[in-house]
Amino acid sequence: MIKRFSDNTMLVTGGASAPKPVKKFDSGKQVCEFGVAADYKDGQTVWCNVKAWGYLADTAARVRKGDQVCVTGRYEEQEKDGKVWKSCVADAIIGAAPAGEAYDTPPESMPTMPAGEEDELPF
Repeated sequence: MIKRFSDNTMLVTGGASAPKPVKKFDSGKQVCEFGVAADYKDGQTVWCNVKAWGYLADTAARVRKGDQVCVTGRYEEQEKDGKVWKSCVADAIIGAAPAGEAYDTPPESMPTMPAGEEDELPF
């Protein structure tokens, strides 16, 4: 299923293709891409490209061909050589491997609240 919302966000669910290798840039940023075969409004299967940046690139790299995934993110279009390429820039990737194992939580590099400060929220 592919669902686009008025605020340019989207939800994509379906079977994943094998991810491309993680690209690492000189700036320290990294990206990983994979496709999702999703059912569209008319019942046809369409492919949606998913781009995962930062720590989500590591999560995307663990996706295996055939995994059922749910991706939320921002809709993006790019024009190259007269063709329009549509993709989802991921905010979250949720999925389960065929064996039923859930993906790991984000790595320790993801910002977290310091220990002992759970009760001192800034709002």
